[in-house]
Amino acid sequence: MVGAGQVFALINSDDKLQRLTKIRPGETLQVTVDNDNRLTQVQYHPSKVETLTARLRGGGWETRLSQREYQKQTRFAEADITDSLFLAGAAAGISDKLTMQLANLFAWDVDFVLDIRRGDRFRIIYEELYLDGEKVGARISGRLPPGMECQVIAITKADQKIPAASAASILAKEAREEAMARLREKLGECGSGYPSDETTITFLKEYRREHNEWPPGTRKSWKTLERLERQEPKVTLDDFGTDNE
Repeated sequence: MVGAGQVFALINSDDKLQRLTKIRPGETLQVTVDNDNRLTQVQYHPSKVETLTARLRGGGWETRLSQREYQKQTRFAEADITDSLFLAGAAAGISDKLTMQLANLFAWDVDFVLDIRRGDRFRIIYEELYLDGEKVGARISGRLPPGMECQVIAITKADQKIPAASAASILAKEAREEAMARLREKLGECGSGYPSDETTITFLKEYRREHNEWPPGTRKSWKTLERLERQEPKVTLDDFGTDNE
């Protein structure tokens, strides 16, 4: 039997291995032990494309996270909204999950229950995702479909040089402030939303401590969240019981 001490040493040897503490029912963990029941390798598949492998090397753990690439096919869909967004999505041939992605993208700007009107229309470019020839999902794409081209020019401090960029910058800031105001109405005082704001950081920590998840509207790719994740308490031996040796 693998002892709790071995599990403790494994999980705390690398931040990536903290994911092993969040395994859900139905997920598979492949474990290899030697003749002395000493843990030598662990392999976990967090998703269909990710494999997290830890191997015991010279008394320490060597960790590697590998990721397969999806095969992608770009698609285009559009539809008139005559009743609801989801019925329009179904008429356009897209899944409810993809329609939900569309709704979430504009959640702060459009209430798809109260704001839409008969005759409204949507158009999306999305990618169908395949593994070994089997379709496994779809996601809204930020890429233009084949045959469509545009020119993108990067200009340093464009908002100080080009009136259109200045106006866009002001509008973007105003839109953000309105979104933050709506968020404060829903969740309470959460600061400015910037990582330098201690009120925001305190709010994030307290919300996650109470709800065991980040608040809605939080950008999951935000480096600040990665930093806060690392500050969470490490796994202790009490989480696994004691050795029966």
